[in-house]
Amino acid sequence: MRNRLLGTLAALTAGAGVAFAQSPSVGLPPPTSVGVYGGDLQLAGGPAVGEIIPPPVGYGGPGMMPGPMDGPGYPPGIPGQRPWESAFEQSNVASAASRAYLDTQFLLWFVKAQPVNVPLVSSSAPQDQGLAGRPTTSLLHSRTDLGYNLFSGFNIQGGWFRDADRRHGIALGGMLFERKSNNFFLRSDATGIPVIARPFVDATTGGPGVLTVAQQGLASGDISVITTNRMYGAEGSLLTNLYRSCPEDCRKITINSTLGFRYFDIAEDLSIASRSQLLGGGAPRFNGAAIFPPSVVEVRDEFRTTNRFYGAQFGIQSQFESGKWNVGFNSKLAFGLMSQVIDVEGKSILVDVQRGVAAQALGGLYANSQNIGRTRNDEFAFIPEIGTSLGYNWSSWLTTGIGYNFMYINRVLRPGNAVTNVVNPTVLPTSQGFGAGNVGNVPNTLLNQDEFWAQGVTFHILMRY
Repeated sequence: MRNRLLGTLAALTAGAGVAFAQSPSVGLPPPTSVGVYGGDLQLAGGPAVGEIIPPPVGYGGPGMMPGPMDGPGYPPGIPGQRPWESAFEQSNVASAASRAYLDTQFLLWFVKAQPVNVPLVSSSAPQDQGLAGRPTTSLLHSRTDLGYNLFSGFNIQGGWFRDADRRHGIALGGMLFERKSNNFFLRSDATGIPVIARPFVDATTGGPGVLTVAQQGLASGDISVITTNRMYGAEGSLLTNLYRSCPEDCRKITINSTLGFRYFDIAEDLSIASRSQLLGGGAPRFNGAAIFPPSVVEVRDEFRTTNRFYGAQFGIQSQFESGKWNVGFNSKLAFGLMSQVIDVEGKSILVDVQRGVAAQALGGLYANSQNIGRTRNDEFAFIPEIGTSLGYNWSSWLTTGIGYNFMYINRVLRPGNAVTNVVNPTVLPTSQGFGAGNVGNVPNTLLNQDEFWAQGVTFHILMRY
């Protein structure tokens, strides 16, 4: 047994001697130190600090299986190494879709003018008294619509994607315009020059009639015609992303849909007021009784309309980006209930300071006992709206731009359409025939429907996060 052990040791010693006696075939490089690569490891002969290692094609041969964080075409890589970035990716644009946005808009818009279908103020030589159809009579105001000129306002739209994929979220918005007006004013001198009259059609005869405001020897006076407009609205929708380009695309397209609710409110009024101071001529009356100078008589008509829309709305938001530039197109369509209210008020006021008399009577001229009151009406209506914009991306989160918007409403009540100049003199407190004679037929114009539009330039400040 001892001899067997010695033989084994001898054989092992001989084998080791052969192995140690072999000379190396190639000289190996000396060991190198391991450097730091931006928080990652840098191997000897690798790229300099700060370089990005582009991926080779394939997995690098058999046995090189991708690691858990590597995609197709990527080697296992060094743990913590930054992924390869596309050469086309824009450094100023975020590589991930925004989770929230806020679009603040300043509006400079025009709206459809206030319609006026009848003449409200006339003038003539004294002998023609401002009566329509007389040789010297001219219409001062107005057979043309009353424009409001340029409106300014604000529109704020915001959205938030609640899921990590930025697919589903909510969108909210609201707009508010300034209150605008159109004013007309005319006054005579102390002697009643020029003639100022309020023309109408006598319902009992079909001929022309006037309410005299100022005329030489009869009265001095003034008249004002004022119309105002006020608009605002709000909306809320579910937000769904329909398409979004890949983050590395140099040209990006985003398409979202909205489905929700819209509210919009338009309130307008038309006020016509005249004031006359008696000079002593003629035989003026008030509520059937004679009145004397220097009494002052005021006649006021007011028509107010409110249109409130409640309806469902769906829309598309689309955006195209190329480098620093941003082009957007939005469209909406709302349909639902238009709740309409028209209020008509008219009154005549007498003030006689000398005699200590003051009185007020129901009815003005166009607003009298035959149409005074509140009328409600409901209509089916729809509101389409489109908008375009061109913006510049100052950074990944800030864009400014300019655009154009157009909004249309198919059915609204407007005060100018509610005025009729067919009047019964027997119901006018300032008429000499007040309370006497037959009452003629007067057309009901209170619910005359009209269309409405608003359009203009929009300045955007868009913030995305």
